Amino acid sequence: MEDMYVVYNCGSGHTHVLNPIAALVVQELTERNLETSELLQRIGAVLSVETTEEFNNELHQTLSDLDKLGLVEPLIS
Repeated sequence: MEDMYVVYNCGSGHTHVLNPIAALVVQELTERNLETSELLQRIGAVLSVETTEEFNNELHQTLSDLDKLGLVEPLIS
């Protein structure tokens, strides 16, 4: 289970195993609320990768997966 992270969701009582990108997203969103575009820039900067359309799509899929698991939720303004 190298390069995997374990997260416990107190609300559901479930434990989840996350890949490094998903774990980084959860960590960033735990520290502060971010718009998706801000999150994309922060994750790209931390990983030193270009924020391409492919990277953007992967991040959106990760956010969707984390939402389904109840680990993140969208903010309604």
